[in-house]
Amino acid sequence: MRIQTDNKDFDELKEEINSSPFFRHMGMELTHLSEGYALISFPFQDRLRNSFGTLHGGVIGSLADSAGGVAIRTLVGSQKITTVEFKAGSSTLKGGLLGRGAGLQWRRWR
Repeated sequence: MRIQTDNKDFDELKEEINSSPFFRHMGMELTHLSEGYALISFPFQDRLRNSFGTLHGGVIGSLADSAGGVAIRTLVGSQKITTVEFKAGSSTLKGGLLGRGAGLQWRRWR
């Protein structure tokens, strides 16, 4: 899938994210990136099912965390960030997922 961007300054970040070991392992792909916004596609994979046969909640959490984290990184540059809190919900999923992250709130904790 072709990555769309609204800013050429994000080219290195896109490459870094999509080539990261975690993204490759999970099968996630950053497909759109602009200031304060990230869109990540994630195809459903049988190997990530839980004991009920649906997508494991940890996968959904990883997608949400990744989308939010990438969106924030477009706002803070090279500064290192860590997720402190997020909320995710889901229902029975059978297809792929899209994770949409928006940089809504960012604080420096000391």
